[in-house]
Amino acid sequence: MRNREQHRRIIRIHASCLASCNLIQLSHTTFEVIVHITFISTFLLTYANQGVAAFFFGKKFTATFVQNEIYAACGEFSFCDADGIGTIAYLVNPFDGFTCLVVFQQGFRIKQVRVGSAQIRGNNELQNGYNYNFDLRYEHFGKNGDMISLTAYFKYLDSPIERIQALQGGATLHSFQNADNGMAGGMEVEFRKQLMKDLRLGANISYMYTNVKLPEGGAYTNKERPLQGASPILANADLTYSPRFGEERQLNLALLYNLQGSRIHAVGVSKLGDIKQQTLHTLNFSAGYDINSHFSLKLQVNDLLNRAVIFKQEVPSTGEEVEVERYKKGANLEIGFSYKL
Repeated sequence: MRNREQHRRIIRIHASCLASCNLIQLSHTTFEVIVHITFISTFLLTYANQGVAAFFFGKKFTATFVQNEIYAACGEFSFCDADGIGTIAYLVNPFDGFTCLVVFQQGFRIKQVRVGSAQIRGNNELQNGYNYNFDLRYEHFGKNGDMISLTAYFKYLDSPIERIQALQGGATLHSFQNADNGMAGGMEVEFRKQLMKDLRLGANISYMYTNVKLPEGGAYTNKERPLQGASPILANADLTYSPRFGEERQLNLALLYNLQGSRIHAVGVSKLGDIKQQTLHTLNFSAGYDINSHFSLKLQVNDLLNRAVIFKQEVPSTGEEVEVERYKKGANLEIGFSYKL
């Protein structure tokens, strides 16, 4: 029987420094222009140690990640009575340095992230991935907080980071790898409507098309496919009842629905097919009561439908899909009490 101490990992992460400022913000009764600059400096260290003695007397260096980045956003918004139309362009870096970089395999007493029997290993050869975004948005505001908006967006993905799968010793191993580039484009519709006093309905639905260009001569099973982790259809709806009882007391009841379309969970390589998470419906309920300006109560019930989360994998040789994993998170209840000074 192995000594559990031999599998312990002590992880230290150092990440700091964020500076943000608006360089330009010009406002007028009919338009507004904003130029925004953000600087982020990140320094991440990961140490792997075997046992308590190694922690105090010796450290085995595992991975490092240093990043200094500048992100810019430029937006222009025009207003006319209750209508507004705006465009915004911005750059972001959706990079999870720790999860993607740590090179040791996560399992046993090490932090374990399971997909069936799969384990996760980082890749310290990853390059930063960037999203160049352009949004066009139209909004119309009505009475009582009513609103409808239409948004069209386009994203150019430079070296996007994707979760991949491989085989190691007969077991499935998940890791991360850069694709060359990709794109995403779509539309979103959102509205809020007061049905009657204190009762509101809100919803949004979006459609997104994605495509990824893969490296030449790579080991990917499919040479052209959607972006890993992107669902083509997303929808949310909420029904909220918020009556007030005097100046301080208020009740908030909300029923929240979410639809997440089918998406690639892990990219297939070396003739392994893509693993796809199937369409998922969730329904949550939340309730809150403000007793006064200081005390409040909260109740949250998650996953009322308790639908199974299902993963299926393509079999390239036959063109079929087989179920590789199925689980239920289970409904859960949260009760809270808070006090504000």
